[in-house]
Amino acid sequence: MTGQDGLAERIEGLRARSLDDLVEEAWRVRAIRWGDHLVVSTPSPHAYSTPDHRNRPGAWAQFSVTGQGCELGCEHCGATVLGMMEDARSPEHLVEECGRRVSAGGLEGVLVSGGSDAGGRVPLAPYLGALGRLKAMGLQVLVHTGLVDDALAGGLARAGVDLAMTDIIGSRDVARRICHLDRPPEAWEETLASLTRAGVPVAPHIVAGLDGGTMGHEWRALATALRARIAMLVVIVLVPTEGTGLAGAAPPSPGDVVRLLAVARIAGPDVPLALGCVKPSGASRSPIERGAVEAGVNSMAYPMPATIAHARYRGLAVSFQDRCCALLGAGLTRP
Repeated sequence: MTGQDGLAERIEGLRARSLDDLVEEAWRVRAIRWGDHLVVSTPSPHAYSTPDHRNRPGAWAQFSVTGQGCELGCEHCGATVLGMMEDARSPEHLVEECGRRVSAGGLEGVLVSGGSDAGGRVPLAPYLGALGRLKAMGLQVLVHTGLVDDALAGGLARAGVDLAMTDIIGSRDVARRICHLDRPPEAWEETLASLTRAGVPVAPHIVAGLDGGTMGHEWRALATALRARIAMLVVIVLVPTEGTGLAGAAPPSPGDVVRLLAVARIAGPDVPLALGCVKPSGASRSPIERGAVEAGVNSMAYPMPATIAHARYRGLAVSFQDRCCALLGAGLTRP
């Protein structure tokens, strides 16, 4: 049996167990490997204000290198996420705008993203020089990459980016139907391999319920992520959004999300694990967040105050950082 087959079979065995059993083991694994610390991620531009913490507006900015354009038009997104970002317009504009904000004394970091081309790639190559100049300003620089080859990975490494993020899809059928991208799971394996070979820290994301709320692709995506040398694994959750092809879908159940997190914690005990910022805002948010605490995540983005209270009730020390959750793996310490 190869190492690849061994990990896939271990994940299959774990996911077949009862949820209560998985969560109990995940909590034990977290206590042994990571201790009793939960890091709460609260970067701007999203405001976060609770009795425990208020983040600082303007410390982080997010830009799209394609404006609101995306050739894929994925069913779950429909480029709506790009509408929340500023238009980078050009490499020169990106540098000038960030430089202005640094001079004003507020900007600490930037996320550079964009829509994908028909091959699933974010067109970052023309911006590599600009990314290097942002690093020279002292900014932390994150990129959403889509699929990556060795040439782009090397360019990102030379630019000195702090972290690359990409969504992992574990099924060609799901990639085709939901993301209109006819690529096999191996394409994401190759992307992670290119980034890690180049020495670019990478935090793969898995979208729980990407297939219209149905779980399936996530298990191969998890194996793909855990085989690579990753800085952090981030789980986000399908949020059916008005104006998209999945507007009428139901998100995955809290139990399904917690099962994925618990299996990830057990199968990847030494990999930092986060529940990211994309998750439902309705009645399922509380059980997802509480379950994530129980399943042993290291970090969580923008949790509800009740979730923080629950973490403390379970004996966790909670700290706050106004940075993307995907960046927090490097600062975690072992007991």
